[in-house]
Amino acid sequence: MVTALGTKIDFAMLAAAGVQIRDEDVFRGLDGMVKNFLVSVPLVADLRSPAMRDRHWRLLMEATQVSFNVQDPGFKLDDLLALQLHKFEDEVGEIVDRAQKEEKMELGLQKLEESWTKVSFQFTRHKDTNVYTVKMAEEDFEMLEDNQVLIQGMMANRYMNTFRDTVLGWNKKLMAVADVVAVLGEIQRTWAYLESLFIASEEVKKELPEAAQRFSKIDADVKNVLAEFKAVQNCVACSCKEGLLKFLEKQQTELEVSLSVSVYASTAFTVYYSMCTLRSGSLIGPYLAVRLNHSGLALDLSTVLFSG
Repeated sequence: MVTALGTKIDFAMLAAAGVQIRDEDVFRGLDGMVKNFLVSVPLVADLRSPAMRDRHWRLLMEATQVSFNVQDPGFKLDDLLALQLHKFEDEVGEIVDRAQKEEKMELGLQKLEESWTKVSFQFTRHKDTNVYTVKMAEEDFEMLEDNQVLIQGMMANRYMNTFRDTVLGWNKKLMAVADVVAVLGEIQRTWAYLESLFIASEEVKKELPEAAQRFSKIDADVKNVLAEFKAVQNCVACSCKEGLLKFLEKQQTELEVSLSVSVYASTAFTVYYSMCTLRSGSLIGPYLAVRLNHSGLALDLSTVLFSG
């Protein structure tokens, strides 16, 4: 039963009245209105979704070729019904589906922003110095991996273009955090090992002066980076500094060279001491020359035997 203009119309009774009435223009007109109304009402309900933004209403205006302002206090249900939404059932469904999926992306990006604003590195004092080493908490690293998967999903979403800059920005930020954490972890392990050799050991500095001098520059650079991280603390802010990753990769390469020097030197001295043995009353004493140059390490081994 439908009420229109104060008149109650029972379509079931009219339909039962026979074919003659149903063939009347009035009946067909009213029947069409009711069917269109029944299609439009669910569409109106869909359009009431809180996910709808101004950009989605503009899409609806483009589809219906009618301009309107949903923010206008005078905008009423009649104005929506006047759009003849029954003619745009597929378009309305697509627009509402888009709005809901974009809202999900929008909320996800907002959560990313809120979460990573609060995520900071953990710091541990290095020995009895004012230097603090850096690490990411296990739960934060797990969140990093989960968020990278989330962003990859957004990048594959057909509606990604709406938030393109934000999504790509977060993809870049999270990749920077992951890369910096990985490289800095390796740097700190190598640096801490070599520091005990080239900084703490006077004997090593005496035997390998050029290598020690080279490491002192690396040591200062690493400590500066760690100090900056301690001052800033936030993971994203620390990791996204312009040129940081390239700088760290350079330091990693330099540390690998210094590590090679220490390994070669250690091997050479081991050979030296193992050859210093007594045999048949004679002392075999090798002469070992370690030559370092700017491009790496070169070892010149010469053995001079001294008899009795």
